[in-house]
Amino acid sequence: MPDSNSGVATVSSSRGKRNPGRPSARRWLLLVLILVIFPLTYGCSSKEGAETKAAASREYIFGEVTDVHAGKTSGGKNGDLGTVLVEGSRSSPTDEALLTVTKKTRVVDRREGAGHQTVDFTSIKEGRTAEAYFQVLSSSPKLWRAVASEIYLDP
Repeated sequence: MPDSNSGVATVSSSRGKRNPGRPSARRWLLLVLILVIFPLTYGCSSKEGAETKAAASREYIFGEVTDVHAGKTSGGKNGDLGTVLVEGSRSSPTDEALLTVTKKTRVVDRREGAGHQTVDFTSIKEGRTAEAYFQVLSSSPKLWRAVASEIYLDP
């Protein structure tokens, strides 16, 4: 509609105005990013990534198995198979750890000829050298009580 004073037509634009009943394209894009893409990117990780995160949050001991106690029944309370006391060597970051071995604990024999095969709790014997990864339940200055996630038995 021309302005009578200037001779210039003015145009009314709907750009920039919002329709309150309908979400904008930006809102839809943001909603898709938040609900779909971010969970897929950060929530789903590969098995290797999960193992790396778990390894970073675990404690470690390398030393000699000095005591082994089997649970009263197979699987015991909460799937506990027994406990293993490992005394750390000089190079180990931990002096001593009392490890609870559960059904989820992975026990691996590294002896020559064993081929790094998974073995059961009964293969853990006093006097064997062990490398163990665990999550701490409680600790004192010298002894850590923990649940073992992996135990590697060396010759």
